[in-house]
Amino acid sequence: MKIKQDLFHWTLTKKFILGTFLVALILGGLTTYYVHATMNNRLSDELSERGVTIAKSVASGNLGYILTEDRVNLFRILNNVENDQKDVKFIYIVDSKDQVLAHSFDGGFPTDLMPYISHNNKPMLFKTEEGMIIEYTVPILEGKAGYVHIGMDSSSMNAELEHTNRMLILFTIGVGILGMMLAYISGNLIGRPINELMKGVSEVGEGNLGYRIQVKTNDELSVLSEAFNEMADSLDSKINEQINLERQLLQSEKLATIGQLAAGVAHEINNPLANISLYAQVILKEFKQKDGNNDEGDEPKSFDSNIIRKVEIINEQADRAAKIVRNLLDFSRQSEPEMSITDINHEFKSALSVIQPIAVNINIKEDYQDLPEIMADGAQLRQVFVDIITNAMHAMPNGSTLSLRTEHKDNNIIITIEDTGIGIPAENLSKIFDPFFTTKSPGKGTGLGLSICYGIINKQRGSIAVESKVGVGSKFTITLPVE
Repeated sequence: MKIKQDLFHWTLTKKFILGTFLVALILGGLTTYYVHATMNNRLSDELSERGVTIAKSVASGNLGYILTEDRVNLFRILNNVENDQKDVKFIYIVDSKDQVLAHSFDGGFPTDLMPYISHNNKPMLFKTEEGMIIEYTVPILEGKAGYVHIGMDSSSMNAELEHTNRMLILFTIGVGILGMMLAYISGNLIGRPINELMKGVSEVGEGNLGYRIQVKTNDELSVLSEAFNEMADSLDSKINEQINLERQLLQSEKLATIGQLAAGVAHEINNPLANISLYAQVILKEFKQKDGNNDEGDEPKSFDSNIIRKVEIINEQADRAAKIVRNLLDFSRQSEPEMSITDINHEFKSALSVIQPIAVNINIKEDYQDLPEIMADGAQLRQVFVDIITNAMHAMPNGSTLSLRTEHKDNNIIITIEDTGIGIPAENLSKIFDPFFTTKSPGKGTGLGLSICYGIINKQRGSIAVESKVGVGSKFTITLPVE
């Protein structure tokens, strides 16, 4: 299983970033609308209040001029008001019959304004080239003496609104950008562990059961990562256990099948070999007696000596073949272990003492830890130790270092035999426990030693494993249960 992602794939991080940006834009837009509406109402109220206040001030402060229709003073006063108040665009006074008494317009009262003179309390809007003008009307003596009309310019209000809108838009964009940055950082903080988990699932799916996720945080994702690692460990352990069980079953089937074959072959060729050896010895005896009957000083005939040497070779090879047959018989009828209380360190040291005399130029390092006694067949284990240590010495023809170690770990006794010899090629590691497989030169081995060792350890509920690298050495590890 391979999990793939392309550039345009909507990953969780991208969705998180986009979602945060959209939320920021929506919130910013709502905020802009709310602030704009609020400020517009506030500024409109302020403009209205100022216009009405100015108009009332003109009406109350100049009542005498209005009643006497003193147009000169009224014109002066209205022009002063317009000049003093920046938002006042125009101001004029009409009597109760809508006759204009005074105004602040330059060049006379605009005739097009006459139809729009109204005395209601609702503001009137006028659109000019400069902008919008809002006209407010204030009655004089409840309208009996006339009305004051004032036009307030909304340009400053609109300019303030536009400035506020620009600031709000910049604020919204800034919030959106900041939101994207925070979303990117948060997305990475969340997405990176998730991507690690996805990669882990992909690696395990591809068969890489040794892949583990590096936990760098202390949150829910780290708990999930640790759970994944525990799952991978459990899966790896179960698969390795299954592989070992299958390997042991296959090896047992091989041993049983080849053992039956070996027994049959051994019985068939044992008698002919015995006859060959017997007749070879008879011939040797007759030739030696014949030589004994020669007169003193007579030289043995070269013909007779050649025959004697050839018969001796026949006898030697027959003995060697008979030894191989005995090994085959021993292999085919591996006896059940006779279990008794056994001291592994004692059996290990006994095996070493047997073969130590042949350890020429070999530095032996021994490390024996205190071990509990276990139920095992000490004699068979000693045979295993002898065979493996002998093989290790043969792997170091020029001498080197042999390390022997025992330890008690996880309710198991672990025996390690490690050499620094020529090593075993990787392609041969899976075959070394197969019967008749050997890397020794012809005539130097039968290939049954490690097969017999495997069978002995297996029958005593243990396991044997090997690690090796060409030019570095080999390490055999034997594991035996304490209980």
